[in-house]
Amino acid sequence: MLYILSMCHKEAAMALKLADWIAELGGVSSHECLLSVNLTTDRLKLHEPILKKLRESFASVSYYVQSPEDERPGPAEMPHVFAANNAFIRVNKDVIQCAADKPYLWGEVDAIPISEGWLNQIQTEFFACGKPFMGDRVMHPNVPEHMSGVGVY
Repeated sequence: MLYILSMCHKEAAMALKLADWIAELGGVSSHECLLSVNLTTDRLKLHEPILKKLRESFASVSYYVQSPEDERPGPAEMPHVFAANNAFIRVNKDVIQCAADKPYLWGEVDAIPISEGWLNQIQTEFFACGKPFMGDRVMHPNVPEHMSGVGVY
């Protein structure tokens, strides 16, 4: 399974902690990882220590930089929801179309695995469910019912 970790420059410290934790849990060496970063993260090279740590855990690790036209001037003009949705759209449009036959887990730095073998367990559950996607169904007052972005597609 492909694990996609999406992050922006403000999340670099959290992403590194997550990469450390994934290494500590172990059990992902048969899986691939794609680190999706915004242009600022790439320009400041904040992704480099994260990539290095992820490479200790996964069979292969690559990274994707959102194209400059996806960036918006200043954090005040780019709310978190827009940024997260934009990252998801760009990765799916530019990257996933090339590997449409392979399921992937979309992850974010605040979606923390809690047990050894976590990615194998998620993969097994996904194949057993027989659906095109799997994730948390969000039902909250005053919010349209939807699936949380962190999920398997």
